[in-house]
Amino acid sequence: MKYTLATRLVNELVEAADEKTLARTIARYGRVDLLLVDELDYMELDRRGAELLFQVLTEREEKNSVAIASNESLSS
Repeated sequence: MKYTLATRLVNELVEAADEKTLARTIARYGRVDLLLVDELDYMELDRRGAELLFQVLTEREEKNSVAIASNESLSS
């Protein structure tokens, strides 16, 4: 299991993209059995951050689980 804050994950992905190590970073997040992303609701993702986060989620698709934690209610 890997626990991370959404801001920390997105910042790590942006840095990895800038340093040309994105594929390795995404693969590392793809290997853990359970990825728990907390406080996704606290940040507004820009397009780049959203695309990078989507790449991590896509890497995990049909292989390993993802849990999203939020303090916000799901009311409309």
